[in-house]
Amino acid sequence: FCQACPRFITAMETAGWPAERIKMMALFWRNLQIHEYRSETDPLSQKTLLVYQAEQRKRWHIAVKSTAGVYNLSLINEVL
Repeated sequence: FCQACPRFITAMETAGWPAERIKMMALFWRNLQIHEYRSETDPLSQKTLLVYQAEQRKRWHIAVKSTAGVYNLSLINEVL
């Protein structure tokens, strides 16, 4: 996450993404960084975060194109 986030944000800025979406993505990555699973010693907990971010990011990009619109990706869903 630490290496991907700054590069992703730079790419979004270069592509002309709206500032509120860039901020939301940055908060998404930050919230994953500070999530309690991040400091767990169990590798499954850390992998859970990797899978979660990949799935949610994909779903968010699909939602952008839908009539329902986007949701706040920065709010980590603990129920999923």
